[in-house]
Amino acid sequence: MNPEVEVSRSCSCGAENRYWTVEQVAELTGMGIKWLRAQCHDGLIPHHRFGRSYRFTAQDLDRSYEAPEGQSVL
Repeated sequence: MNPEVEVSRSCSCGAENRYWTVEQVAELTGMGIKWLRAQCHDGLIPHHRFGRSYRFTAQDLDRSYEAPEGQSVL
């Protein structure tokens, strides 16, 4: 699976309703899969839960980048 790397920080690409998996976000950002899951579990990264799966929208990723200094994990 290749993530759509068209996601912009302003969400102007029309991808607001698309959900990315942990694996896709890890590939997109260069973060580790286990690390991302742990951050989601601890509530440190904005995300959505579907059953036991974590999913991310463009807005979730934008909020991660826009969090106050010292609180952003991405």
